[in-house]
Amino acid sequence: NTILHSQEDVVDVIAKQRLVFLIKHITPWLEPEQDLLIQSEVAKALAHLLPGMQDIYGEHWTQILSSVTATWAQVDEDTINERSIPLINATLRLLHSLRKLSKSEDPNDDLVDALKDQEKQMFDGLLNLLKSTGGIPDDSHQPLIVTNDLLCRQLSQLPTKQIETLLEIEELYPLMMTRSRAIQ
Repeated sequence: NTILHSQEDVVDVIAKQRLVFLIKHITPWLEPEQDLLIQSEVAKALAHLLPGMQDIYGEHWTQILSSVTATWAQVDEDTINERSIPLINATLRLLHSLRKLSKSEDPNDDLVDALKDQEKQMFDGLLNLLKSTGGIPDDSHQPLIVTNDLLCRQLSQLPTKQIETLLEIEELYPLMMTRSRAIQ
């Protein structure tokens, strides 16, 4: 990740075959059973590496989305801490990257299908994150402010009908009392 963040266009100089092998090797490390810091670093790496292999078809797209949604499903108010916030942030950035790739000029059909197949799980996971982080004040916690902003940007892409079918409206009212501007 240090190299990826410090070098411009480093992904473009990596041979496709090596990039595919790297992604296939590190994707299982995104599973919820792994250490939170490892998951976070893998999500950061994938967000940078996946655009370099947008034209590669395979099950890795579904596996990545399944791991991300499984991670979000396990989050609750008791598990939000200094170690989980970077993971939530990194997975939200990864989702943003995947959505951006799916809307490119020539999107990968496997990625588009994976996003459609995982749509309900993504919505459930994002709403679970909203409910889990909604009670935590972020006014003096910069990482949580950024994460809540990312979460709200992803939630703003949800169709209103989808939200209404997934949540009882009473579940949203307590979030109006939170001290997080983004969540409100």
